[in-house]
Amino acid sequence: MSPFHSGYSPFLHPAFVQYGKDLPVPYGRQQALRYEKVETSQIQTIGLVFQTVRPFFLFGGRMAQVWAHDYAPLGGLCSELGRDEASWSYEAFALLLDQIAASSEAGFLHWPFFPDQAPFSHWIERWVLERGLGALGRLRSHERAMCVIERDAAGALLRPDGGAYGLSLRTKKRKDYARQLRRLEELGHIQFCHASGGKGEVAAFDQSLEAFLALEAKGWKGVRGTALICNARTAGFARGCLPQMAADGRAQIDDVRLDGEVIASLISLRAGRGLFTWKIAFDPAYAKYSAGGQIMLHVTRKALQDLSLDFLDSLASADHSMINPLWAGRRPLCDLLVPLAPSARFSLPLAKSYFEGRDRIRQRVKELVRG
Repeated sequence: MSPFHSGYSPFLHPAFVQYGKDLPVPYGRQQALRYEKVETSQIQTIGLVFQTVRPFFLFGGRMAQVWAHDYAPLGGLCSELGRDEASWSYEAFALLLDQIAASSEAGFLHWPFFPDQAPFSHWIERWVLERGLGALGRLRSHERAMCVIERDAAGALLRPDGGAYGLSLRTKKRKDYARQLRRLEELGHIQFCHASGGKGEVAAFDQSLEAFLALEAKGWKGVRGTALICNARTAGFARGCLPQMAADGRAQIDDVRLDGEVIASLISLRAGRGLFTWKIAFDPAYAKYSAGGQIMLHVTRKALQDLSLDFLDSLASADHSMINPLWAGRRPLCDLLVPLAPSARFSLPLAKSYFEGRDRIRQRVKELVRG
């Protein structure tokens, strides 16, 4: 299995889960989050964070739901919370699903942002087939940009751009970025800075985080009130979990500075051998210089030289205008509906109809708002 199809999620770090419980998500029962885990003599501990809810469309029936949402758009596995590199096996994974089915007493498992080519993807179908529970359901299938880094046995890049699914810039776009950077340099001293929160870098990371929060509020998210700092809960979440993740080597902030002022900033998270570009912000006053694109390009080039990384996941929407032309790779995702009990033959179709209907209504509302 290709390493970039890893199912590890950076959002299962203990600090992210702890502080993320207060974030607004569907069904609003995050205090009921559970960490179901399996440990045998052959493997390290692997587990899944989920909650059990009673959505109205099931008329009192239960649904188990993997913990994933817009702030955590990847429903992966963890090997002990915050650790990576577990040795997985089908037997351990099957036992994990058995435990979730028993402890949740739910008809099915809703798995948002399911990584459709993760190592455990085919194990789910095998588990369902062996227990005679019927067919899986898939919703919201889409692909998002990713950068796959291909190296030889010695760790050297096969190509300077990372490979066929790596950094992808047409000649014109590459020249545009270079020209825009030169124009920025004409305005003053340009500096690319990095803060990882390691030993001796705690203060630098905290300062970079505050600079990011202020910068994000300058843009369209600030206008709409969706920037992290616009809400006390999301601001507290960021200030609480990110420094702890950085101290564990799981979070970093890269930014572009003009005469010491941050004009673009990117928060990235790590899990396994992947780097996940979580949040980006830039000063609208420098939009014509593609300040956001400059920091993303800078981080990508640095990642290509990092032997601890095999891929970068954009965590972006399927049609993202900036990142899609930058990275050639694509990661398939969907909302997976996994039957856990015989009652799923009735509850799973209800859930699928509800989710599909809600998505159609939301899309229609967006079209009306946009005119």
